[in-house]
Amino acid sequence: RVANNGTFILNDWGSGRSLSGTFYAFDSTGTMLVKHHFRANLYRNALAEDGALALCETANSPTKDGAVLACFDLLDRRVRWVVPRPSFLPDAYEIAPSSSSISLRYSDLGAFHMSAGSGEILEPREIELAFLTSTNGFTVMAVVEALLAEAATVTEAEWQATLVALNRLLQGSFHPSMTPTPRDLAKAHKLSGHVLEILGHGADALRAYQAALALDNRAGVARRISALSRELGLSGTV
Repeated sequence: RVANNGTFILNDWGSGRSLSGTFYAFDSTGTMLVKHHFRANLYRNALAEDGALALCETANSPTKDGAVLACFDLLDRRVRWVVPRPSFLPDAYEIAPSSSSISLRYSDLGAFHMSAGSGEILEPREIELAFLTSTNGFTVMAVVEALLAEAATVTEAEWQATLVALNRLLQGSFHPSMTPTPRDLAKAHKLSGHVLEILGHGADALRAYQAALALDNRAGVARRISALSRELGLSGTV
């Protein structure tokens, strides 16, 4: 990639026989600005049009360098920050002029933003909710799990949207090219049960957990079935 001022960057994958790679940046005269070695294979990079800032993303690796996004200040010739790469990988990264922000661009969802100063994603909840509309059921379930981990900050309207997305999966729109296994469907029912419980719909949650157990006897819902059965005055049916 080449900036308007002639600065350019490249990923050197080395021999390809090990999990490693080196990111380089040079100015228009060929003077090296940055050389940074990662103990992970390199994935994508991005460069600001003015050549002030660059990004390098790594692939999965068992080392601390795996699945990270690194930002390089090419004017100061230093690493500005290294953070875990976004959970939902964008189709492209774009660095705004003057390096004020970084755009995460998704082909079907538009752009979201992260701070160029810290690498913090500025609209994490908005990204999660946008991905609830995904046609990939596995992506939807990953979003629901993320929301459950942040349950204290999720609004009722957001839970309702989550439930709509899960119901869509269970009504046959799980994946455009893959047939879900019984275990996949059991997980979707289980997640529905969790959301229904949060919304105060105990009887519906119980039915969701029972549906999960019917599909997968290792779904991990037996305790919730017993607890809800007691709360609803029913005999424990596991």
